[in-house]
Amino acid sequence: MSSLKIDLHTHTCFSDGELSPAELIKKAEREKIDVIGICDHDTLEAMYNIPESNIEVVFGTELSLREGDRDIHLLVYYPEKGSILEKTLVKIREVRFERIKKIIKKLNNIGIDIKVKEVIAGSNMKSFGRPHIAKILVKKGLVSSIDEAFELYLGKDKPAYVPKFKLSPKEGIELALKSGGIPVIAHPGVENLDYDYLDYLRSIGMKGVEVFYPEHDEEKENFYLEYALKNKMLITGGSDYHGDTYNGKNVLAQRTLPENYFFELKKYKYEVLNSK
Repeated sequence: MSSLKIDLHTHTCFSDGELSPAELIKKAEREKIDVIGICDHDTLEAMYNIPESNIEVVFGTELSLREGDRDIHLLVYYPEKGSILEKTLVKIREVRFERIKKIIKKLNNIGIDIKVKEVIAGSNMKSFGRPHIAKILVKKGLVSSIDEAFELYLGKDKPAYVPKFKLSPKEGIELALKSGGIPVIAHPGVENLDYDYLDYLRSIGMKGVEVFYPEHDEEKENFYLEYALKNKMLITGGSDYHGDTYNGKNVLAQRTLPENYFFELKKYKYEVLNSK
């Protein structure tokens, strides 16, 4: 049993989370969390906005990747400030904003009154995504929930859907490695990734697997833990916390990481990456 309470997968308002970095840290302090990982989508902005705290904060980002019809997410831990990854994320966010404008135009065309400035006012202006539009639709009473917004308008094959630009797994992993980061496949059980695909990701540089995750049942957890241990990969885990009211799921530290796996992650960062 771990003596440290460790949640390495959370989000802040700099992507699609509800809390600011300061609010997230305060909440973690109240809930006696020892280590927290902040992995906002396509941005590292949170690392520049963290207050002093006794909690150890691990910085990272979560990249959306695509290969064929397969969508996967990649967690990148400990990337360097000012790296090529951070510079690339700026460009990705610019593309995301153009996508938001296209989605809003589609909504307007089917009679839904929503403006770009409303989405901007409802976000931090760093990393825009469909959840920001969904929140506005809920606020205006046009849908009852974020889930309903996706089911009716924003999800794939729905009236206002616009495909998202995504890097390939190879591109994402290469960016992570070139930036001094540790690429870890996020929640593989959600996408039901099998050993063959994990072997492929490992062959192009993936270093770890997010084994401990709220939507991984015992069977999936054991499956991915066995794979990671067999192949001597790093092991991570966390709640994927976005906020207490975000779709009503994933509370902070709902899933935590045993401390021995966290120590292996830190050891890799400071003994392997820093020696290069």
